Amino acid sequence: MTPVQLTRNLIAFGKTPDPETPSLALEQVLRSHLAAQLLANQQQAASQPGNYR
Repeated sequence: MTPVQLTRNLIAFGKTPDPETPSLALEQVLRSHLAAQLLANQQQAASQPGNYR
């Protein structure tokens, strides 16, 4: 590891994340959850009688 990389890592380690901004991992989990809900709702609506698209 170069001194530049080490310095960057130490600086990044010392920073606290912005509490106003969601993490990338949280965004990905929420997107997956919302997509699964949307798909389930669409499948449920399609299986109900009288629902023609």
